[in-house]
Amino acid sequence: LTDALKSLSDQGIYLVARVDCLRDQLLAGLNVENSVLVAKSGRRWYDFWGMSWVSPVNTQVRQYLVDLCVELSQMGFDELVLDSAYFPDQGEVHVLAQSTNYPDTRTTVVEQFWQEVTQALEGSEVRLSAQVRGDSLVEGGVTSGMTPQLLDQYAQRVWVTLNKATTQTQVTRALTQAGMDPSRQLVVQEAASGQTIWE
Repeated sequence: LTDALKSLSDQGIYLVARVDCLRDQLLAGLNVENSVLVAKSGRRWYDFWGMSWVSPVNTQVRQYLVDLCVELSQMGFDELVLDSAYFPDQGEVHVLAQSTNYPDTRTTVVEQFWQEVTQALEGSEVRLSAQVRGDSLVEGGVTSGMTPQLLDQYAQRVWVTLNKATTQTQVTRALTQAGMDPSRQLVVQEAASGQTIWE
């Protein structure tokens, strides 16, 4: 795979790896040190797509993801897009049980994870990006712990998924108010994808 990536890179192709971080069925199945998020019923919690999540509070979970990002950067990817690199923000999040794994204040834990990834990638040329939901940004990241301010501090680019209730203007305003450089540009991909990129 590394040879194939090098061949593509030599042809001038920009290589992006999208990494599902905390929404990971395999990682949740291992349930390292009881890291999986659970509902108030005591059962495993599932999101809108029927996926389980693990908690960034767990040091082994964070280290696994940091190591994965380092490995991908060494393989030659130009950009890493971290998806679900925060707490769940879609589905029946109101039934999640408050616990050490799911604290009331989630921003501190999310920032710790992003700090660790950023430090591990220091010195590499890989661009670190985030994929987030537009409505989550507009609400200030209260549910997910991923605030616009953290994006401004740690993400070199932000991939935003818009829904019918959230507009580009609202997302642009939220990111700009958080301190994003106003010279950065919001680029829209093909309409069918529902994706926009803050560059």
